[in-house]
Amino acid sequence: MDAFTSTTSPGRSRLASAATAAGASGAAISTDDPVLGDRSAPVTIVEYGDFKCPSCTAFATQVQPELVRRYVNAGKVRLVWRDFPVIDGESEPAAQAASCAAAQGRFWQYHDALYSYVWSQWYGAGRSAEGRSAYAGHYEQLAAQAGLDSAAFGSCVSSGGDRARITHDRDAGRAAGVAGTPTFFVDGRRIVGAQPIEVFAAVIDEELAKK
Repeated sequence: MDAFTSTTSPGRSRLASAATAAGASGAAISTDDPVLGDRSAPVTIVEYGDFKCPSCTAFATQVQPELVRRYVNAGKVRLVWRDFPVIDGESEPAAQAASCAAAQGRFWQYHDALYSYVWSQWYGAGRSAEGRSAYAGHYEQLAAQAGLDSAAFGSCVSSGGDRARITHDRDAGRAAGVAGTPTFFVDGRRIVGAQPIEVFAAVIDEELAKK
């Protein structure tokens, strides 16, 4: 399966179909939202994602690192995560585990650990993880890899993590018209799927030029 979901022709035609005006990206950014980068960055990207989603995994491992290098580390973009667990029965527990990492201030480290694992062991190896127990028995191992306190993490996971926030994120996504993952809003402009970095860069640069 192609890592990217774009089926349109290259260049501006692909950008035009991938990014559309979306008005709002759901609930306003709050202090509880995991944010990567400077919170005062001029451009905001809100991602609605699922830790079992193959296209989310492709974005996280193949596109996001370059986006971070070009824009987040330069203070131009802040990336905001919103849970939208819809793929299968393991999507919600994975989101709960990530919320427990967020409680320790290490959401993005755990986010990267989850996606790196499911990419290397499943999607990147040509195996589908959908409908399979891909993370079972690995949450704690990945927590240690992400530098989490294992006892606090285990206790949090046992209690179901921050279920209220996960539900809130999903409801906000549906209200914003999110129908699948990953869905991004770049200052309100919708991009659907793990598009190549050029698609994100074109929209980001257009938004930066307006500031």
